[in-house]
Amino acid sequence: MRRKLKLDFITQVIFALIKPVAFMLVIKMAGVILNPYNLGLFLFCRRLSSTGGALFQLGSTQTLMRYFSMDQSDSNKKTLYILSSLFFFLTLTIGSFSLLYIFKSPIEKILFSGIEYSEGFPPWILGLLLAYVLNCMLMAILISERKLITLNIIQMLVGSGFVLLYFFLYAGEISVLGIIKYETVAIFLLSVTLFISLLYNEKIKFSFYNKKDWFEVIRTYFNYGLSRGMVSALDMLLFLIGSWLVKDDMAQVGNLLISMASFKLIQVVMLPIGQLSGVVLTQSSGDKSSLRKGITLLVGGCIVLIVPILSVVVPWMNELLSMWVGESSSVKVASFLMIIIWATLPYALYQGLYVTIDMLWKSPKNLYSLTMAISIHLIVFLALSQFVNPQLSVAIAFLVAVFFLGAKVLLDVSQYLTEFPSIGLMRFISLVGSLFYINNTLADVGGMGAFALSAVISFVGLLMYVFIAPPPFVNFARNLLVAKKRGVT
Repeated sequence: MRRKLKLDFITQVIFALIKPVAFMLVIKMAGVILNPYNLGLFLFCRRLSSTGGALFQLGSTQTLMRYFSMDQSDSNKKTLYILSSLFFFLTLTIGSFSLLYIFKSPIEKILFSGIEYSEGFPPWILGLLLAYVLNCMLMAILISERKLITLNIIQMLVGSGFVLLYFFLYAGEISVLGIIKYETVAIFLLSVTLFISLLYNEKIKFSFYNKKDWFEVIRTYFNYGLSRGMVSALDMLLFLIGSWLVKDDMAQVGNLLISMASFKLIQVVMLPIGQLSGVVLTQSSGDKSSLRKGITLLVGGCIVLIVPILSVVVPWMNELLSMWVGESSSVKVASFLMIIIWATLPYALYQGLYVTIDMLWKSPKNLYSLTMAISIHLIVFLALSQFVNPQLSVAIAFLVAVFFLGAKVLLDVSQYLTEFPSIGLMRFISLVGSLFYINNTLADVGGMGAFALSAVISFVGLLMYVFIAPPPFVNFARNLLVAKKRGVT
């Protein structure tokens, strides 16, 4: 079992590094192939479809993840969950296309006013949205069955692979609508094929079900999944709302969404801490001491990893963006990223703690937090746009909203942080200040040689912080890691 967990962890880490690289390649190629307006439209449509997909699935993914794994030995129950999810998808597809046909004009006015697009855009965006819903259901089943390699390969195909394949197959005749059509059909065919293979798997057999079985499953979807699905949707909406507010300038929408993608890439560094604290929290069984250790590790890990990384990344931001999106686009993307990057720590805290909060309280605290954060985003944007340009307003509004979200989740778990070990504040400030100064100086020199030198110096600085007279938090984290290796709870 321990070997399997170690293999799963290694698999997740490897793909967590590969998937961002593939996505960065999509952005780089799209930036070369598409003009700024169409690049913004492409990114906006994908963000709109993925956010809508998270909303439309109504928690079915979260329900499948939990109950499909709980009923691994019951093939009839597993089949029922697969059939019910497919029935839900079919109903959703018929209902959503019917609503689009009936309310086409007001929907287009709300979502696409001020945007130039082809006639067939809304139905295909809805099609991509529904393809994401079906794919998310499939992902939930694969997670439940711990087929992590298959899961990650499919996630790469859906996130980047199909778009890259389209770029290679249709070079010279690429359009935003063409990308959306190709991606929709590819995701749909892949998902349907894998669902069929699941249904005809030797462990899953067809049988007839009475009304009681169906009602039990439907009740489970609503009682367990609905609020959790809304949390996932609102989390994604937080990253969509800004681009929707400034959609009149689609080129700036592209710059904003690229900056937000860069912002989320930094969260990859939290994977090891998230995995370790997740193990601690999962094994806690409600024990307050274990909960305190897991939450302390996560919060402290966020601080001691994210803050030094920001002191390295911020000075090199323009150089790194130039290598990625090109010199002409880097300045425009940096104008957004230089503001929203300071929300990295509070967002990492939210991402790390929201599952724990969901586990500890029956009331949907995360749902309340995200609803308030989105409301704050809108209020701050509307207030600031009276005095400064919309692009600056939306970046500051996002920053304020995410700071609120981070503060709110810390407040929710504050009772478990009463014995938080010191991070050695003065040493930590000295480390961060030194790293920022050194990297800022080397960034002025520029070039790969200076960047490599800064990376080495920064790494050595972190090692010195961790191993030379380490502060109490570092000793706490190392002791906890050793205890877990020995199997001590």
